Amino acid sequence: MKYGHPKFKKYTKEMNSIHVCKNHDYADQKEPLSNFRIVYELTKDIPDSPFKVAFTRLIEKVLRISQVASKGNKVNNETINDSLMDGANYCILSRILIEEYGLDPVSYMIHCRGK
Repeated sequence: MKYGHPKFKKYTKEMNSIHVCKNHDYADQKEPLSNFRIVYELTKDIPDSPFKVAFTRLIEKVLRISQVASKGNKVNNETINDSLMDGANYCILSRILIEEYGLDPVSYMIHCRGK
């Protein structure tokens, strides 16, 4: 008798397929986690907050636009227009979060840069 749920292998194969496609579209071939490392470097000095989460997603979209553009808008999972619309949404959501948390965007970013 086999152990484990019969659909588990099916779903992990599907997960792997999605991972491979997105990694092809998002990351550098020589460094599969390059997109994560770039976002980390750009956000490591920002204090943890919901704004940081939204800002991180915005940076991911900017990287995505760069990847899609470098491949001539020929990726499997998202068009440049999709990424631009997502990025615009993250900009507005970031501003809302800054306001809701009472953060002054100028002094907040200066603080993050250590000035």
